[in-house]
Amino acid sequence: MTCTTVMRKLKIPFFLLAGLLVSLATIQPANAWRFDGRHYEASAHGVFSCRECHYDIRMHMHPDPEKVNQQPYESFAPNACYSCHPNVQNDLETGTHAGFDIAERSIHEQCIDCHDPHAAGITAAPEQAFPDPPETLSSEDAACMACHHDPGPAQTPAAIQRTQNLCMHCHDAAQNMAQVKQLDLQAYKYTPHANMDCMACHINADAYPHDQQKKTDCLECHQRHRESVAHDAHLTVSCEACHLQDVTPEKPDESDRILWERTAMPGQVSSIHSMRFDKDNDCSRCHVPGNPLGAAAMVLPPKSVACMPCHSATLTASDTVSIIALLIFLGGIILVLGIYFTASLPGRENQSSLGKFVLLIGSALKTLFSSKIVPIGRAIFWDVLLQDRLRKRSLKRWIIHGLIFFPIFGRFLYGLAALVGTTFFADTGLFWSMVDKNHPVTAFLFDFTGICILAGVVLAWRRGSAADQTKPGGLPRQDKPALALLAAIVVAGFLTEGIRISLTGMPEGAGFALIGYSIGLFFSVFGDLSTVYGYFWYLHAILWGAFLAYLPFSNMLHIIMGPVILAINAAREKH
Repeated sequence: MTCTTVMRKLKIPFFLLAGLLVSLATIQPANAWRFDGRHYEASAHGVFSCRECHYDIRMHMHPDPEKVNQQPYESFAPNACYSCHPNVQNDLETGTHAGFDIAERSIHEQCIDCHDPHAAGITAAPEQAFPDPPETLSSEDAACMACHHDPGPAQTPAAIQRTQNLCMHCHDAAQNMAQVKQLDLQAYKYTPHANMDCMACHINADAYPHDQQKKTDCLECHQRHRESVAHDAHLTVSCEACHLQDVTPEKPDESDRILWERTAMPGQVSSIHSMRFDKDNDCSRCHVPGNPLGAAAMVLPPKSVACMPCHSATLTASDTVSIIALLIFLGGIILVLGIYFTASLPGRENQSSLGKFVLLIGSALKTLFSSKIVPIGRAIFWDVLLQDRLRKRSLKRWIIHGLIFFPIFGRFLYGLAALVGTTFFADTGLFWSMVDKNHPVTAFLFDFTGICILAGVVLAWRRGSAADQTKPGGLPRQDKPALALLAAIVVAGFLTEGIRISLTGMPEGAGFALIGYSIGLFFSVFGDLSTVYGYFWYLHAILWGAFLAYLPFSNMLHIIMGPVILAINAAREKH
């Protein structure tokens, strides 16, 4: 029952209500276990010993583990107040309270709903409310206040010590209280959070009911892991599910998040606070065949720098596929550049390859800081990014080429923005939504661009096949292996995404990925997909690695060389 409800029942005028609310401003919640001893000493009850009201406390078993989870009113007996305030009981029996008529007696019998017995009658707070209990307390009351005195501002050494004294009074394994979860206090001192106030994570743990305390969010103090550490798939995984010991990850039916439950039972010594993380062992909490969490059976590597043209990826390359593909790609580019370094330059016939390389770097830097950068920028924008030169030659070719180029370039920019944003602006939710494949915008964008690329490949194949039939002998033919690899990459990507969506329980936001979601619905009838998903993931990665490795040796090398040639020509033009 709230004070406002009581005021309405009492029919108190508004100005009296406002005055009473001001007087109650210093009252702490009735379910709190701790209060300011100096406030209490200044209150109307400050002359009484704790046991005069709390006469039922058994000091040999306090707090009683069977009572800490009860509601506040369950530990309150109105007779404790009536013994000193018999007039209140008499008034309630006659239908009045504090001089006002009341309609229902029962709503006024829980005195602590409106009255804080530890601050009764205080008109002004003492000048020094913290940090120590009053020195005038009896030894018995001092024993009570050792735990129940409000520790003052959080995270100060005194507050941290007092809070740990309160918590460890029960949870220290040395206390041997079989009804509660126990900690090895000596081992706890070496855990990462040992020097923090327990209440920083265990919010409202010093209040009734003790077992319904709110779990804090680790991200209030810590930043999310980068993609290279935790991968985008872990955006919905609670930090504790991975980092806490003695817990089991779980996925409630009504939630898309991976939560956790304790495995240590009351009476057992728990190492839950140790925060150790052993990738080889702890990943197996979720990544096992047939797991109910929607996790792949195998631990997959983060998307590497090789994946950046199409995905929100990282600047790392830790998997074998990416390393091999990048090495072959770089080797092919070196071979192409070797043509330049082995050719003779006019007037520099005897110049070494190293000299040519230095000349190339010098020319590039000189151009960068000259007026030529303007026409180069113009050429890059119009002829590379917008493909305007191709549009002027053939609108049909521009459309077909654009169906492939624009989606890949758009995905690259999207992924690059997500990488930069989550690295340097990790507190901004916008960038994490760009990484989240189940976010409606991200799901739709990646699905739509995949459809565009596949359509562009099909149209390019048909147009190239028709053109090859009319080309004179000796002219280069369409690079069908490159187109086939692109089509296979997109198809494998759709299948991989569909299996992921099905494996993770068809998340609501993923419904905006029309093709992927439809494939997920199809695969949902096949049961456990935790093992299959990893193979499709690697199939998609291997196909992309093959395309990347083949690129320097294919007709599609113009993707790289075209912008370079356009920039050189723009720099040579006279303006």
